[in-house]
Amino acid sequence: MVWRAVSKLDGDAVPAAGEEAEALLLPFADRSAIRKWALKEVSSAVKYGLMRGVKADRFMPDGAATRAQAAAILRRMTEKAEKADGGM
Repeated sequence: MVWRAVSKLDGDAVPAAGEEAEALLLPFADRSAIRKWALKEVSSAVKYGLMRGVKADRFMPDGAATRAQAAAILRRMTEKAEKADGGM
């Protein structure tokens, strides 16, 4: 959902695909728990810098996001949108 919103705001945002998408998720030991239908969006969000995982080697795809994590993602989305728009 995060990636879809950003890709609508930033027309230059390129989704991760294929080998690149796989490589972006390699650092996460729990990457096999990411649902197949979400792999493209998750890897794209990582590529674009929106999501970084809860630790360097954990993504916790089945975990619930905390308020702080949600706020960090929204802040990053806003920063990316402002850059794409040339600043507000």
